[in-house]
Amino acid sequence: MAKTKKITLDDLAMLIETNNKNNGQVLKKVDSLSGKVDSLAGQVDSLSGKVDSLTKRVDSLDEKVQKNSDDIDSLAIIVNNRFDESDKKIEKIQTDVEFLKQGEDRIELRLTNVAYRLDVVNLQDRVRYHTNLISPI
Repeated sequence: MAKTKKITLDDLAMLIETNNKNNGQVLKKVDSLSGKVDSLAGQVDSLSGKVDSLTKRVDSLDEKVQKNSDDIDSLAIIVNNRFDESDKKIEKIQTDVEFLKQGEDRIELRLTNVAYRLDVVNLQDRVRYHTNLISPI
């Protein structure tokens, strides 16, 4: 059989008083911890608000970055098109310069022939003149 210990009323009162003191200390610690928990909850709420604010700011910045990226892409396309147009204009100028060089060559050839032609005309005039001098009247 199990042994049982007999407790007197004084012992029981002392146990209850000790238990009450321990309960009081536990309640004080619970109150202290409850205050700390409330303080931490306030800090968590504050940080949560800051996180929400930062999230909105990041979303706003992300939209601006996306818009700027789209603008940069558009500008790149415009610049590329302008370079293509410039290349076509340069090619046309090169073609025109080549055409002018060919025209210049033709003009030089004509001028060279003009000197020769003038010599021929002068020679023909002299021949006519001398022929007229010699011919009978």
